Amino acid sequence: MSLDIPNWSATELDLMRIGLGLTTVWAFMTAAALRPDSGQLAPVGIARFVNIGWMGSRQIFRFVQFVACAAALFFAADMATPYAVSVMAVAMLINVTFVSSQGSVNHGSHLLLIVLLAEASGYGAHALFAESDKAEETLFASTSAATASWWAIQAIAAAYFASGLTKLVNSRGRWVQNSPGLLMDALSRQETWALLGSQPPKVLERAANVTDFLLRHIRIAQMLFAAGLLIELSAPLGLCGVGILALVGIGLIALHMANGLLLGLSFPLYQLLVLTFYVNPAQLWS
Repeated sequence: MSLDIPNWSATELDLMRIGLGLTTVWAFMTAAALRPDSGQLAPVGIARFVNIGWMGSRQIFRFVQFVACAAALFFAADMATPYAVSVMAVAMLINVTFVSSQGSVNHGSHLLLIVLLAEASGYGAHALFAESDKAEETLFASTSAATASWWAIQAIAAAYFASGLTKLVNSRGRWVQNSPGLLMDALSRQETWALLGSQPPKVLERAANVTDFLLRHIRIAQMLFAAGLLIELSAPLGLCGVGILALVGIGLIALHMANGLLLGLSFPLYQLLVLTFYVNPAQLWS
């Protein structure tokens, strides 16, 4: 095992690039176009210094959406990739910041933003420093595309590890002991689904059965939540090799699917990013 950058084939790099491009298109096409015009209620990030209330305009959002999707398609087609991914990152940063500044607690696009910023930084850093005598082999690959993908993978690992660490810090180390309390949140969400008719009856029934089983078997529930925590904390282990990367990726996708069943928090963009960069079907077939 090592932290050396994997020797990806052209096909593997193509799939990572296309996957990221199409994921970005999906993120913008499914984003809410109806925007509140009440200004920035709780400014976060760059909104603390720059007023981006203009993103409340539906026309402006449509323009940003068009530019971001066009850039994503250019990126997927391997055309002007460093510039295209930079445009994608800026557009996503503005959109996520605006939504978060409205008080939204939906983090469904945050990992995508992190990955786009890492990719843009990777392309830029490779162009500036890769040829330097002091360039680290663990940071820079032979091509800018490989460097950007490696930086994206490290960003994903850092995000999941930080998530797991935050759970431990905020719970003062009692995350596993307190975790069954999340089942009550699951019941609340399931009741909301039923009232709104937002989920098919079979999905509701399955979710209710699983939640009821776990409430009657608290130790099993704690073991499952402990496993989820360990999966998040183990994300950096994927940097030690392609095989481990794929195993960690499968574990993270399973974690999101379980969260989707219980809590309605499946985070499909996260799953797509993990599938693209961690599992990468091309490396499984090679």
